[in-house]
Amino acid sequence: MQASRDITNLSKKAIFLLHRCALIDLNPDQDEVVKNKLAAREGYGKLREIQEKFAHLKPDLEGDKFWRYQRQVAPALQEYIEALSFAHYLDNGSLIQFDAVQATLQDQKGIQASSTSTFCSAPLTFSLST
Repeated sequence: MQASRDITNLSKKAIFLLHRCALIDLNPDQDEVVKNKLAAREGYGKLREIQEKFAHLKPDLEGDKFWRYQRQVAPALQEYIEALSFAHYLDNGSLIQFDAVQATLQDQKGIQASSTSTFCSAPLTFSLST
């Protein structure tokens, strides 16, 4: 699936963006915590793009069709979670909890069907439950 490769690439770009933003030293007087929070905000913008890609995959991944594409979609989901985890760590200084990841993977109604999501109010389409 091309969309899965696109999501993987966007996730990797989000991770690199987070690294760049966290390491750049525009203002030497700026606190590291503030710098990390600003980097996380930049990353959340990129994560919204990824969520839009996931939203377009929803019809292809509902019900039993999920298992047909699971091998193509799993790497994209893993990269997304890595990017989300890194942004959350920079923003909060702690690791993201499973429930918080699940919350990003719901539709706008909060339904965790076998495949759904909303992070920053953009619908996605996966559930981490087995």
